Amino acid sequence: MKKITALLFFKLIVTLNFCFAQQAEANFLNSLQSNQTTFKTNYHKIISESVYPITIATPLSIAAYSAIKRDSIQFRKSTVIASSILLAGAISTGLKFGIERPRPYVTFPNKVTQLIESGPHSFPSGHTTFAFSTATSLSLQYKKWYVAVPAFLWASSVGYSRMYLGVHYPSDVAAGMLTGIGSSLLCNYLNKKLFVK
Repeated sequence: MKKITALLFFKLIVTLNFCFAQQAEANFLNSLQSNQTTFKTNYHKIISESVYPITIATPLSIAAYSAIKRDSIQFRKSTVIASSILLAGAISTGLKFGIERPRPYVTFPNKVTQLIESGPHSFPSGHTTFAFSTATSLSLQYKKWYVAVPAFLWASSVGYSRMYLGVHYPSDVAAGMLTGIGSSLLCNYLNKKLFVK
């Protein structure tokens, strides 16, 4: 009973916070969408839709490479990246269905236009969560600037695209970014503690 009460209290606090901040966030989204062009919209759709293929392909391609080369270190890297992505996805999904924040185009139809299909819940941004989890875990496993810079530029573009396309508030994107980065840092830490000697 205490857990249910705590969860309901948390949901109430988050809902009240959203109510006060949403107007400013909707105004920001309106300004993002004020200079729409077909090119920009198509570009942001491509960036947004790249998340799941890249997120799935990243650990799988490293695992395939490790199998071909019989490289156990590369295989461990692929499992850490996959674990980070799975943990981030689980947390993001739990928050989405626990909080149930409506999409900005639902709450502010006169300010925000939906430019891409999306599910019913807004907080946090799942696409941003997956993108930042992939970028962070990849950068932690391969500590090279030419890995980190493109990975984080892509992840940041995903977050921006979700706002431009009208399906997420800035706070959704920020929460997704923190969830993705946090999950990756945790999995990297556990890998070092449990497996790296």
